[in-house]
Amino acid sequence: MKLQYFLRAEMVTDLLLTGTFDAATDAAVRSFQGKYQPEVLQPWADIGYGDGTPTGYVYKTTRWKINNIVCPGSEAMPELP
Repeated sequence: MKLQYFLRAEMVTDLLLTGTFDAATDAAVRSFQGKYQPEVLQPWADIGYGDGTPTGYVYKTTRWKINNIVCPGSEAMPELP
């Protein structure tokens, strides 16, 4: 629910607050990742994981970026494998 609320506010979308990670939530996450691609996805591509396109996964860098928007400077950029 918190993820959907954040995405709804950040991406200015009409995403329904259902508490379920459904297709609409996945699309909103992918849109968020596209907007912040250099910080969220490119670090993975640079070390050989993926090609920098949105995945829909809320993993290390996506979670970090969300938290950094909500509470700037609250946590360091995560180390990647």
